[in-house]
Amino acid sequence: PSAPNSNGGDVVQDEFDPCDVDAVCGEAKSLGRELLDYTRTKNWKKKVMTIIVIFCSVSVFTDLLFFGNIQKLLVAFIEWMAVNEGAALFAFIGLFIIATLIFVPPGF
Repeated sequence: PSAPNSNGGDVVQDEFDPCDVDAVCGEAKSLGRELLDYTRTKNWKKKVMTIIVIFCSVSVFTDLLFFGNIQKLLVAFIEWMAVNEGAALFAFIGLFIIATLIFVPPGF
């Protein structure tokens, strides 16, 4: 089918072919295989950083669910900040800068 465009000509609209999408036609790779193919093209530095970020994320999540050590450290830091207001300002800014730099995506 065709429809007129703003210039007066006809625009041909393509029909959607569901077999263009791999998952619909059963040709999809598993997620693990897709990730392996994706990481093959990356250099070793990005691979190491990805592993470190995944390890840290799993560690924090595990601590959050089972141990609570990070929560205790954060509460102690907040209590220290209440007592040492001047130094706490710089400590908080430094902690914020470090946290921001750690979680910058590796592509940038």
